[in-house]
Amino acid sequence: MKALNIAYFFSVSSDYLGGADHTLFMQALLMGSRHNVIAVLPCDKAGKVNEKLRRKCEISGLEYRGFAYDAAIAIRSVNLVDYKRDIEKIEHFVTQERIDILHSVQINPVVEYISRKYGIPHVMNIYSLEEWEWRVPCPDVFPRYVSCDSEFYLNKWMKYLNCRG
Repeated sequence: MKALNIAYFFSVSSDYLGGADHTLFMQALLMGSRHNVIAVLPCDKAGKVNEKLRRKCEISGLEYRGFAYDAAIAIRSVNLVDYKRDIEKIEHFVTQERIDILHSVQINPVVEYISRKYGIPHVMNIYSLEEWEWRVPCPDVFPRYVSCDSEFYLNKWMKYLNCRG
């Protein structure tokens, strides 16, 4: 089996390391045993990356890059205007590194846009939403594949997005 190039995009919180990030990190480590993995760490406008994630990557020997990018934790937080500025640099990274699979935590419309443009699978690790959010009309910015640590919410996401999980 050919080794794949996989990019893992972590949550946009610059100083917090939550359960979703920890799960994504463990997935990156696991996949790193067979494939080429790059952790994409969020950074603030000054270029400072999430220090907790940076330390975890360095301790484990996981390759990483830092980018300023936006993502949403909920459907109501998706703001497509703010994402336009992130496309060029992330698209350059994805094409330069010849990424075969994109994996993100949170709703990341830029990663999904690049996924569709280049035909690269994008898996989103996602978690629960409030019940009313499933009824909010939203642009088609979600990935075709989702991963979730709850079968209940995985089934909701698959039904809501008509995707695979």
